[in-house]
Amino acid sequence: MHEAHPDRIAIIGNSMGSVSAGAIFTENPNLKCLVGFNGTFAWEEGIRIGDLVPSTKDNKNQIKEYDPMNNGDKFNERAILILHSVGDTSVSIESQRAFYSKMTNAYYRNSDKIQFLEATKVNHHITTGMLEKAIIWLKENL
Repeated sequence: MHEAHPDRIAIIGNSMGSVSAGAIFTENPNLKCLVGFNGTFAWEEGIRIGDLVPSTKDNKNQIKEYDPMNNGDKFNERAILILHSVGDTSVSIESQRAFYSKMTNAYYRNSDKIQFLEATKVNHHITTGMLEKAIIWLKENL
């Protein structure tokens, strides 16, 4: 038995966990918030720039179908926080910038529900400051 409030559940991921968290958030409307550290919610863009493994003939349609960037209509302006390092050498910040740029248009009525925080000089790591920002943001959005 758990005591989690069903209307106050978030999903959080780092790196590949962030990629997965984006898909789970997209497909599960019961999740209220999404937090992604140093990953990407723009799979096709991540593949295009070389951050994710290239798609194959067999999975290309599935990637397109489940890519969070192609499913903004499923977010229903639920809260999204992106934290990413500018100098990340594992997963470039560029695909998250593309995702954020596209989603800010979808969130025009509630622009405070989507935030993108860029960290410097941390490469592919999570800092205490990034965690603190995520905790404060979750308290405001859950």
